[in-house]
Amino acid sequence: RWKWQQKVGGDPVYSLDSPMDVTALLMVAVAKCDGDMSVEQKRLILGLFEQEFHLSPREASALLNSSAFLLKDGEAVRANLGKVLAPSRERFTRDQAESAKKLIARVGSCEGKPSAIQAELIEAAWAILSKSLPQETKWN
Repeated sequence: RWKWQQKVGGDPVYSLDSPMDVTALLMVAVAKCDGDMSVEQKRLILGLFEQEFHLSPREASALLNSSAFLLKDGEAVRANLGKVLAPSRERFTRDQAESAKKLIARVGSCEGKPSAIQAELIEAAWAILSKSLPQETKWN
């Protein structure tokens, strides 16, 4: 009963299990690390959603809005990144994880060099995601 109550009544940011949804959330989190998203960051994120996730402009806008709504002030993501990534971590392929890192890094460098908070979030996300990835097989 407790688990069900936590799932229904808990913060939905902790129940995202789709790599695309989690990557979108991280992209918005990086953009909002230093305050509100700028127009340039929103434009970049929407473009990346359309290009990388193959979404229509309407779907990209909906994903941005839902990610921003789930993120709120971003404290849950920054303070409990491992818990946020836990439901989806095993679902990421190596390519998806590497793509996620590149996408969130692009958002972080949208307006120049990423801030310290942005860089910390990007590296922390990569560290968590890369732990669950299968190691490359070496052929001798």
